[in-house]
Amino acid sequence: MIGILQKFELTSKPFEVALLNYKMAGRHDDWEKLVDRLNSAFEGNECKFIIVQAGYGMGKTYTIERTYRLFKEEKLDLDVYVVKTTLAGRPIRAYPGEPAKTKFGVDFVNRIFKNIPLQDLKTISKKVTAKLKGRSLAVSDLAKRIFLNIAKGSKIGYRVLSGEDVEASDLRKEKLKLLKNSQGALSLFFDFQRILKAAKYNNFLMLLDEFEYIPTLTTPKVTVILDTFRTIFDYYGVSESTEPGKMAKVIFVFAISPGGWERIKELESSTLKRTGGGGIAPFLDRISPVDIIQLKPLTPREVADLIAFRLHKHRTGKGKKLKRLHPFTPKCIRLIAEISQGVPRRALQYCSILLEDAAKNRRKIITSGYAKKVLEELNLYTEIRKPEIKA
Repeated sequence: MIGILQKFELTSKPFEVALLNYKMAGRHDDWEKLVDRLNSAFEGNECKFIIVQAGYGMGKTYTIERTYRLFKEEKLDLDVYVVKTTLAGRPIRAYPGEPAKTKFGVDFVNRIFKNIPLQDLKTISKKVTAKLKGRSLAVSDLAKRIFLNIAKGSKIGYRVLSGEDVEASDLRKEKLKLLKNSQGALSLFFDFQRILKAAKYNNFLMLLDEFEYIPTLTTPKVTVILDTFRTIFDYYGVSESTEPGKMAKVIFVFAISPGGWERIKELESSTLKRTGGGGIAPFLDRISPVDIIQLKPLTPREVADLIAFRLHKHRTGKGKKLKRLHPFTPKCIRLIAEISQGVPRRALQYCSILLEDAAKNRRKIITSGYAKKVLEELNLYTEIRKPEIKA
């Protein structure tokens, strides 16, 4: 197959949908809006909740990944520390009855630190070692011991933060203890905000993918989870009001499907009737309408830009001189835009199918007619034919 692809002057398959290491292409307006809202949050003086809303295949996970890489790899802004995680995957520990039986605070803090590289924590801890040993950094004794432990190269403190198993003897030796309740875990999280600020990070950007998993849980669990985020939001405001400039500001970006968002709104409505809203209404009240970003379907031009970008990334040196959509015709790409309904994942999948089929059948050009034939055979396209008019 690779030898045949080379006849298209391609080095490898350009339309793999699972790969997230491509720069943004084809969604400039949505991307600019997200960057604008982030910059506004960085310049502000309060915690922010930003919502990225899109259906499946529209690029939520990709957008989260690109945002992460923008700050982590491209060093767009050195005063922003970024971490990404998901609340899906392993079961969430969240129990009703705050604060007696709550575990979500522990679960959330563990997830955050598990997604921060140990080397990053070591570097941050070393920057503030002198302040941790002195009295200029107002954090708990546990936080001092954990981060000084990390600064000297030990993994015990990191295991405590990330919720990994730690031998009792190691805990005693380092004078550390496990995080057992939400209050203690969140206190440590707030201490980390102070440590980040001391390390010259003004902003702590947290990217949470697959947020639509949350409203599938029981209402009491959803209430506990959203109220925990509300607590983090409010704590920064109180701290900044009483002791300005002591904590890195937290900005959350939640990626969620439209169905998941509607489910949260429905839960808000039902709990308002029963309990006055619980932890759901206060969470939603802290989201500004301007901070809700909906990823729209790609226009035909944006689909063409996406396909051209992918092809260019996989061209041979000689192939870079070809027309930007080669071997697809512009009319074929307009057809792809139409039948994919502007969903990026579908557009890439259809182009991948057509490219492989054309390679197999040794076609040099992929026309709209050829695309219709191939996709019709796979029940991916049905042409609406006008009825014949009999004389």
